[in-house]
Amino acid sequence: MKIDVINNKFSFSYDYTPEVVEYCKTFKNSYDNNFEYSTTYKAWMFEDLSVLVLLTNKFGRIEMTPEAYDLITKKEQEEKRLEKLSKVKTASDSDIAIPGLKGTLYPFQKVGIDFLVNTNYRALLADDPGLGKTVQAIGAILHSRAGRSLIICPATMKYVWESEIAKWSNLSSIVINSDTVLSEIDLKTQVWIVNYDLLKRFITSLHSLSFDMLVLDESHYCFPYETMIETEVGPVKIGDIVENKISFTKVLSYNETS
Repeated sequence: MKIDVINNKFSFSYDYTPEVVEYCKTFKNSYDNNFEYSTTYKAWMFEDLSVLVLLTNKFGRIEMTPEAYDLITKKEQEEKRLEKLSKVKTASDSDIAIPGLKGTLYPFQKVGIDFLVNTNYRALLADDPGLGKTVQAIGAILHSRAGRSLIICPATMKYVWESEIAKWSNLSSIVINSDTVLSEIDLKTQVWIVNYDLLKRFITSLHSLSFDMLVLDESHYCFPYETMIETEVGPVKIGDIVENKISFTKVLSYNETS
């Protein structure tokens, strides 16, 4: 019997015996899609570590390939990360250390940065306006030790970002304007700031560069105009909300009178 890894999934293969075959068929009825037989690889495929534990408990010693041990380690680390993330979501403060951050954060801002860190910096930060989402993003950039970051934001926010970066860190930054020549920017500049409209002009050149962190301020700008947003009064096009600067309360009256 052997546990290996195929396409980032565990594979369980064995010499044929009726007992093992019957057990695997019964096991599949309990785990459904998480325990499937592959006719291509002639092995049972699964992802859940609990399946691995049950198989080893049932059959005793099973040969493990180095790739299997590596995947076990990755999955255990991921489980710990998700457990930590679950605790962070309900925390009121955090002891996270952010090297290079100037100034003092509120407890909930430290929790926000801790949240971003524990999502591997792939998250939506949706605090109310004025609660410091900008500084939390800066804190995440610092914590990640990103070599180069790209911030995409509305045109009116470009210099706000530049100012906040200087206030809260020693990161070097550059604001990209319509007359900016990207090839003249020092590649060691740590934070590049561009607005959504200009992004269309510079997208090819920026895409050729390597950025370690991407921050999307007012990320709803990324949605297609026709994207429908469900509200208490029905669906509203996100393009209408952005273009007409409609607040939620105005959306209510807008729909009631239309």
